[in-house]
Amino acid sequence: MLGSIGGRVLAFYLMTTAIALGIALLFASIIRVCSSSEIPTDINYVAKESKSFVQVILSIIDNPVKAMAEGNLLAVIVFSILPGLSATLAGKAGEQVIDFFTCDAAVTCIVAKSQNQFDQTVFDDPDAGEINE
Repeated sequence: MLGSIGGRVLAFYLMTTAIALGIALLFASIIRVCSSSEIPTDINYVAKESKSFVQVILSIIDNPVKAMAEGNLLAVIVFSILPGLSATLAGKAGEQVIDFFTCDAAVTCIVAKSQNQFDQTVFDDPDAGEINE
């Protein structure tokens, strides 16, 4: 399924992760991280009641603008996926929507590049902001 290269990459990833974890644990034990800190034992923490499954599902499909304002990332992600999935499943009719968003992404990249060039010109050149009389 992965092939020989995919297997080697996965094995290399797992080995390097294990080595990094070992080095981190070694350094933590050498410098004794948090050895001088005292952990309080008289904490009276009461967790607030969590939302039910139905409330979570309803909050996902509620209002995408409200979700963005409140930082409800699950709703934002679902709302971002649904138009693309719908346009893809629509076939020929959805191609226009996909083309629109592709063009919109290209225009946004051009605007971002021009803004970046403007910022570099203004902030890298100390004389660019001065008015010569």
